[in-house]
Amino acid sequence: MTHVDESEFPTGARIASAALGAIMGFDADRAKVYCDLILSSLSESNLAALQEMPSFKDKYRNYFASLYVAEGYMQGYMEGYVVTIAQQLARRFGPLSAEAMTKVASSSIEELNLMGERLLTAVSLEAALAPTS
Repeated sequence: MTHVDESEFPTGARIASAALGAIMGFDADRAKVYCDLILSSLSESNLAALQEMPSFKDKYRNYFASLYVAEGYMQGYMEGYVVTIAQQLARRFGPLSAEAMTKVASSSIEELNLMGERLLTAVSLEAALAPTS
């Protein structure tokens, strides 16, 4: 691999590269916010230059791509889980109202787990959807 002098790249691309390197230690959510902010603030020419910089190609691109892939995976997992819980509730208690679907769709993973457990023994849809106290 030949060494490329990154000082030949535009200043905006070099600053973005340094900023991306600085945020790699942040938690995933914060890193994505700053990554989006940095990349969206670049001109097209600086963005193109950044993407050609060896430091970006070798290190940053893979790191930030993995953050977004993990987020997409989790989003897909949650959507599938919501569909499964909704199907199980409908099978047990009949068609779900829009309100019930909204409750299921807006639930956290922990709430969906509890719904999944409750629907096995609940006597009504309301009981299956009810938060535990």
